[in-house]
Amino acid sequence: MFSFEKSLIPKDSRLQLAERAACVTLLVLLSVSVYAQPQGGNGSIEGLVQSGNGSEAGVWVIAETDDLPTHFIKIVVTDDDGRFVLPELPDALYKVWVRGYG
Repeated sequence: MFSFEKSLIPKDSRLQLAERAACVTLLVLLSVSVYAQPQGGNGSIEGLVQSGNGSEAGVWVIAETDDLPTHFIKIVVTDDDGRFVLPELPDALYKVWVRGYG
């Protein structure tokens, strides 16, 4: 059985590493902006994800709502230019957010 006490990385170093990873993830999430607009009547949202470094490729864009009988989530990934389309969305009010790792 694996034991943390026998790990090659000291416990304090593991905590510092975890704290740094959490800070980097939080900074990425806070520094990314999303521009999205509804498409006329076809139930989709399209937009562009950008950070201080420009367009963000390969990040998740999540749309979710509780306005339907069950919780609804749709996830897509941005293209090489940071663009995304969330297609075929039922009529509802959505929270749209991004998740990326860096």
